[in-house]
Amino acid sequence: MTSRTNSNASPPALEACDLVVGYHGPDGPASILTTHHFVLPQGHSASIKGKTGSGKTTLLQTLGLMLRPVSGRLLVPVVPPRRTEPAVRNTAKMTRKVLDRLIRDGFSYIFQSPELVDNWDVTNNVALPLLARGMVRAQYEGPIEAVCDELDLDLRQLGGRAVGTLSGGEKQRVSIARALVTNPRILLADEPTGSLDPETKTRVFDLLRQACKRRAVSLVLVTHDTELVQQLDDQYRVAVHADKLNELVAA
Repeated sequence: MTSRTNSNASPPALEACDLVVGYHGPDGPASILTTHHFVLPQGHSASIKGKTGSGKTTLLQTLGLMLRPVSGRLLVPVVPPRRTEPAVRNTAKMTRKVLDRLIRDGFSYIFQSPELVDNWDVTNNVALPLLARGMVRAQYEGPIEAVCDELDLDLRQLGGRAVGTLSGGEKQRVSIARALVTNPRILLADEPTGSLDPETKTRVFDLLRQACKRRAVSLVLVTHDTELVQQLDDQYRVAVHADKLNELVAA
């Protein structure tokens, strides 16, 4: 694996040990992919590359607590630390209610399709997760202006425009702003530039990467794009096997 991490890095934002991921169907769990040891230090970035259908999106959704693992351990730190609890907890043993609270407090997602509310304006789309937390305009104006400035979104020109009128690159930057405005510890991105032209892709990804570094957000990126992979701290790939589970390995 090409890596820029070191043994003195900050404590992991995520750590997976002998994790098996898949889906739970009517006939029970069906395993797709395994990873023996995946570590994401806080503030670092990692890419996951693999063929279509190899299980990388399922892995991303499991790392993001949206899906439960079939087996194994997925560890997250307790934030803020508590003297009465261990420093890290195994999410595989948590209730759905607790997992949802962890997601709300520390995880965000970006998808290939921006998944915006087309008839809402830019400001309200970015504000959506803050509105869901009961914040009012006076509370969320500052955070929205800050994150939009980092992503080169001029709210004086774009803030009042319906997102359905924006270009593809502008829509994806709005999606990124919405994901970062809550100051997550971990951002999971599934092919976020996959539908953009090469020039726009490069610009949007550069803004995403710089914003994550500035905010010390840990980034996990699923992509087919070798050019993007090379810009991240750690690189992994999904090895496809005919006679056993697919496996996440160092690239």
